[in-house]
Amino acid sequence: MAWEKANDYCFQKSWDLVQIRNEETATALKILSEGLTGSAWIGLYENYSSWNWVDGTEPGYINWASGHVMKGTELCASVKDDGTWISSVCTETKTSICYDGQGLVAIQTESSWIDAVTECEGKGFILVKIDRPLMNAIARNKVTGNQSWIGLSRPALWHWSENEEALGNYQTWNVGEPVSPETSPPPEEKGCAVVSLTNGSWSRQPCINKHPFFCSTGMKESL
Repeated sequence: MAWEKANDYCFQKSWDLVQIRNEETATALKILSEGLTGSAWIGLYENYSSWNWVDGTEPGYINWASGHVMKGTELCASVKDDGTWISSVCTETKTSICYDGQGLVAIQTESSWIDAVTECEGKGFILVKIDRPLMNAIARNKVTGNQSWIGLSRPALWHWSENEEALGNYQTWNVGEPVSPETSPPPEEKGCAVVSLTNGSWSRQPCINKHPFFCSTGMKESL
């Protein structure tokens, strides 16, 4: 789609076309863009001979590709699979990258829980930790299907995969979940957690089951 339509699409989802403000976010975006064909729109456009992000600010960090055209008529920026930016006529058709403000990356491939953890960590991310209602709501809109893995497991007590952090105050277990460790099935039977994509509740499942999942970049700024 054209840049303006891509921007509208992201906005309708309560997201933004991605803004790349530092080396850390650029590196994460490069990882996510591996295998990208051509380039993908980002939230940078030429505004009367100066470049601005979609929020109106000027870029401090830049990563233009060598030899790109910086000035022209109705130019917008896109990112290549090597992480560098190029300028193109805004009416060109390209894929786009939206950012939801939480750094969540949807993986539609159905995998076991441990494979999901491995894939996220292989990208330098984590299997998502849901510690507040907003994150739970956002996560439910990231993948299709009925359930998705989250980074919660129970070798003994339930904890998040990131640094084996204990389960916090925010919990949204399904009715009757979880049962106490004394009466709970062995971890290999129901030792990993999924989130329902219909009502946001969590439930236990065997870790070998296969579901889509989403990784969290853990980044504090726009991706």
